[in-house]
Amino acid sequence: MGSHRVLDHTADVGLEIAGATLEDLFEEAAIGLFALITDGPVSPTGEVGVALSAPDLESLLVRWLNELLFLQATEGWLLSAFRVAIGRAGEAGLSLEARAVGRRGGPGRTGQRREVKAATYHGLKVEPAVPAEPAGTRGVPGEGGPYRATVIFDI
Repeated sequence: MGSHRVLDHTADVGLEIAGATLEDLFEEAAIGLFALITDGPVSPTGEVGVALSAPDLESLLVRWLNELLFLQATEGWLLSAFRVAIGRAGEAGLSLEARAVGRRGGPGRTGQRREVKAATYHGLKVEPAVPAEPAGTRGVPGEGGPYRATVIFDI
């Protein structure tokens, strides 16, 4: 089970995230993101799917979080639970398929306390939490772990 904590940042807000696996890390990053956005627990009433790819782990994490922000901004999703699967995507690098549950809001719905505009590459890190991991296994889904990450969000 992962964990996250909010980082102090001069103009934006950040998260330091830990996960037992890559999938756990990505799920915890999403939980941390919506903890920044919402003002309390979200009672799930629906489910949404996400599928995307990226050339490396860092880009995959930024694309994942920005896709969730896109769903929140365009369709009003306030999400609370996530199931992530990460795999290889051939020449595209890595792929992510996920299901998320939450509540779809709309104009006038409460539950949002802060606007988060985007996950950024500034200060971004995704790395094994144990540095003695064998060479060549970093970022390989299903191998290695635990992982930790640092993400800064534009607010």
